[in-house]
Amino acid sequence: MTAPRTLHGSWSLVTSSKRLSRSSQAVTVIDHKVFIFGGELHLKVEDAFRTLLAPSTAPSPRVGSPSTTIGSNIYLFSGRGGLEMKPIEEDGAVWSYSTTANEWNLLTPADNSAPFPIGRSYHCITSDGVDKIYLHSGCPEQGRLGDLWVFSVGTRSWTELPCAPGPCRGGSSIAFLNETLYRMNGFDGKMEQGGALDMYDISAKSWSTTPYTPDGIQGPEARSVSALLPISLQDRFYLVTLFGERDPSSLGHAGAGKMLADVWAFDISERIWLKVGTRDDRPVGRGWFDADVVKDHNLECALRREAQRKKPDDVSSIFNHVQALTRRVTELESTVERLCSSLNRSTPVIHNLNTPLSLAGTVNTTLGTPISPRPQHVGTATQHCAFLGKHWYFKGVPLFSEKGIDWMSSKIGQQPAFGKYWLFGSHSSPPSPFQPRAELPERETVHELLDSWMSSDWRLLYPVIDPSLVQQTIEAAYTLPQDLGASHRQRTAEAYILAFLALYSRLKTDEVVHDLLEGDVYASSAHSYLTQVFQGTTLETLETIVMLEIYRILSGQWEDAAALNSFGCRIVYELKGHCDYTPGSNQDPEQRRRKHTRDLFWLSYIFDKDLSIRFGRPPLLPSNYCDLTLPEGIGRIYDIQSFHDEALVHFPQDLQLSQIKERLCHFLCSLDSPNLADSTILFHLRQLDIDLESWRLSIPANFRPKLSLLADQWSQPHMSRLQRRRYMHLQLEYCYMIIIIHTAVRRCGAAYAMTESLPDDLHSVYHSSSDLSLEASRTILQIYKDKGILLEQDAFGNVAFYPPMAALALFVNILIHPVDRQTQIDMDILASSITILQDSSGKTTESDVDSVHELSRLIAELPFPVNFGEEDQVSSSHKSCFKMSPTAVSPATDGSTTIAPTKKSQSHGHELKDKTPLQAMSHGDVVLKGVPKHPNFSSQRQWQLEHLAAAFRHWHREGYVEGMSGHISVRDPEFPNAFWTNPLGRHFGLLKVSDMILVNLDGEVIGGNRSRPPNTAGFLIHASIHKAREDVHAICHSHSIHGKAWSVFGRRLEMLTQDACKFRGDAHSVYDSYGGVVLGSEEGDRIAAAMGPKGKGCILRNHGILTVGQTVDEAAWLYTSMENSCRVQLLAEAAAAGGVKKVLIEDEEADFNFDVESDPEICYCEFQVYYDLEDELSNGDFKN
Repeated sequence: MTAPRTLHGSWSLVTSSKRLSRSSQAVTVIDHKVFIFGGELHLKVEDAFRTLLAPSTAPSPRVGSPSTTIGSNIYLFSGRGGLEMKPIEEDGAVWSYSTTANEWNLLTPADNSAPFPIGRSYHCITSDGVDKIYLHSGCPEQGRLGDLWVFSVGTRSWTELPCAPGPCRGGSSIAFLNETLYRMNGFDGKMEQGGALDMYDISAKSWSTTPYTPDGIQGPEARSVSALLPISLQDRFYLVTLFGERDPSSLGHAGAGKMLADVWAFDISERIWLKVGTRDDRPVGRGWFDADVVKDHNLECALRREAQRKKPDDVSSIFNHVQALTRRVTELESTVERLCSSLNRSTPVIHNLNTPLSLAGTVNTTLGTPISPRPQHVGTATQHCAFLGKHWYFKGVPLFSEKGIDWMSSKIGQQPAFGKYWLFGSHSSPPSPFQPRAELPERETVHELLDSWMSSDWRLLYPVIDPSLVQQTIEAAYTLPQDLGASHRQRTAEAYILAFLALYSRLKTDEVVHDLLEGDVYASSAHSYLTQVFQGTTLETLETIVMLEIYRILSGQWEDAAALNSFGCRIVYELKGHCDYTPGSNQDPEQRRRKHTRDLFWLSYIFDKDLSIRFGRPPLLPSNYCDLTLPEGIGRIYDIQSFHDEALVHFPQDLQLSQIKERLCHFLCSLDSPNLADSTILFHLRQLDIDLESWRLSIPANFRPKLSLLADQWSQPHMSRLQRRRYMHLQLEYCYMIIIIHTAVRRCGAAYAMTESLPDDLHSVYHSSSDLSLEASRTILQIYKDKGILLEQDAFGNVAFYPPMAALALFVNILIHPVDRQTQIDMDILASSITILQDSSGKTTESDVDSVHELSRLIAELPFPVNFGEEDQVSSSHKSCFKMSPTAVSPATDGSTTIAPTKKSQSHGHELKDKTPLQAMSHGDVVLKGVPKHPNFSSQRQWQLEHLAAAFRHWHREGYVEGMSGHISVRDPEFPNAFWTNPLGRHFGLLKVSDMILVNLDGEVIGGNRSRPPNTAGFLIHASIHKAREDVHAICHSHSIHGKAWSVFGRRLEMLTQDACKFRGDAHSVYDSYGGVVLGSEEGDRIAAAMGPKGKGCILRNHGILTVGQTVDEAAWLYTSMENSCRVQLLAEAAAAGGVKKVLIEDEEADFNFDVESDPEICYCEFQVYYDLEDELSNGDFKN
């Protein structure tokens, strides 16, 4: 018997990037270029990519939308997207992307009355390569499909063809070869399909099937979402299938099944499967693996015609690339030319024999000193908004635009005066290009200062000086010139020394020397010298510019820093600093220069991104033209030993975070487009949030920033000075990025700018992003309570940028929610930060004192909204709850008569006047008793544990039991950093007081029952919430049926009934992510952040629900009520699907219900009916 033929192949990794790691994307190859569209940013697979500049008209973000090609065009249909991730319905239209013109076109059917396929995802698509596109199967909103359609590109018409053999499926594969369609694999909702290769004869319009054994030996195993590619090899045709998924997770798309990595080829002529042998270094298995073929004849042609590789297409490609580089250089040169001309216009040209190079004497006395009054440029908010950032919006309206200013004026009753503050601009006047020659210090003094610099921490943060190269500069500065060329060389060296003296003035190592250095004078003189001698691109000039840029940044003079940044970016580019440098074993002078240039590149790259975000401009050093390979050994900066390694550079910012900032820059600039869809904005926001969280998790735990910090986490006294600086700077940067990313969500909703409210799904997104940005803002201002933090940063002008950003985020939220319960707390935080900043100014420089005072004035003069603190609103979380409108009732089509009030109902405000909600609920003289008081901790502890056990017994009767899942905790009354919870593996219906475990926030069991452990997931979730919310004393979480069912939609509850109103507004949220079983503290921290500062309940997507309260009783009642509300929501959705219209409770009534139903005393009493039942039925057994 002849041995079966075998095929062999090999894998090669071309390149990789974390930037486009995603799944469910489309992959297409045209002319050796790989095009990737869409997908879900779930970090499973790394792809090689080059990002193209997206055209203004493009498909909305989507997943599960495969692509096919005809010529140089890519085609795709539908997919899943939007806020609710539903199939995208575009009335049968097909998107076409021209790879040559970089242009999208929407091909709509010519006859809009003709049938067309419905929207779907995870379908398959192919083409005949001429003008026919074939579409098959997929997943609509419900169920699966087995249809087959063909779209004629020329006539723009759809034709339905015979359906493929059953069952209907999604994730199947299809290929076109020799007028035949080949279909295989897929998932029918219960199991993967395999063992059959179905073939559709296009001319005969009929299906046939070739069966095979899907055992992984005679044929590929059954699978879904795999690739199927037609190829030719040695005059034979094959179908190659590779990768895919089988045995899906019970979590559906949120989980992962068994990922396959095998490769099979189907011989068309012999109709047999051949397993393709590959080496061990193959890619790992993966699902939704999309692929395309690079045509063999193109490769062969390239090999045979080595001498003729410059084909017309190649020349065009190279020419376009050169043009792009030329445009970039021209842009930088134009910027430099404008800056130079503006400086020259500011000072008249001197026409005499005394040139600037021949003048001697001291520095021009007209220049300001550090204590001189600085020009205060009074302008409008629009003129100065760049210093506050351009990312502030409300319902799509830019906050500093004319409409935005009018909106703020309507809220605060006066015109906002942001333009009168000079904190965010330059302190100094533009330097004159022609000044008398400055006297340099004695040469020995410069050497001493350099030695001091090289022994300081700053040499690690700002590697601007190379000790072996600087000696030549000093020699040139202190040597008399012999000719004009030497004069220019001396002037350049003097500018270098002056820039160093200015920068050293910020280093507070020697108070006596520091007081003698006038930083602004040296910086202005150095800047003036550069203007005169700036003729070439030398390393010395670059060092001078970067030192001046650092000085301006540390002084808060960001306009001057931005101007210098334009010079620096151009020079570092011309010196090839943007190219990666791998140092050799023997560092000769040339190698040292290259390494030093690379360090200066990273400094320029960091500053470029910071200034671009602050001014709302595109970056000058984009990643498209820069090699961003990180310096060797950069990860060791977090090791304690690394702080004694003189060769290791730390840099002032995290380099990977700066790369995320670049993507943030491009996103913020894109927000100016008026045609930007809300879904596109939200897609990029989510992408940036994922990038930021991935970066955060990559930081070692002891340096890792957090959204919320406890008081004892601010200073980290066990760290060295440089470690503390890095730790706190990472924390500030992380919170700052959270603010910038999530405040941009208010760019959405422009279509609703003139309406009172937003759609529920967008309103939910607004609130979840707002909660994150506000919490980050509070954390920044709380950090500044530690006065030493400001002093240890050495440069108040550098860290002064963060408080105004945090203050402005809180201020905007106060304008939107002037009578919110959190508003007064936020106003107190702002007020306390003023005192803290003023108290911190005692040990700062004279220059920084002005900055402190100006910053304090900005925060102090943030105006209150006109209706803040009104007496009749203090007791309510919503202004509108005292202004009721008529009841809105939809017309009844059948059933009993519906009667609607014709007059406005009276305000509900009088019903709670001088009464608590519990008193208002109790009719007559007898009032239900609320939460009892206890004489001591022991009594309160026993009472809490009894109610904790009773809550579990109640859960048993309600059917909230699912194996070992579920947990309730209550904070200990005496030890607030510890809480009681249930043991793992004990049935809820059996739990007693004696079963409970006391565990502290560090995870140590410190009391109670020790025979069983606590639940790990329970501890991590509860500990994170107890840390983040001091007002929370009890937490409930389980996997009850209706809460779990509703959670799969990732949507908030609607105000359908008065019971649901207790979760109105900020009182409940959606944790719109799923990270699997919680076994890491980071997931707990994100759930806690999603809860926000005021949340009472949270829907954990694909997981369940969670509630909190001041007592076990409150949290348990809220849990039962949320579970019931989820059940009502599901029933209502089912009815609405049949055409029955839902009628929501109006805002005014919902607000009033919230004030009553969510009251902690009311919630406590609601649960007592269950407690009394358990006590009666068990005869008090749970109390033991």
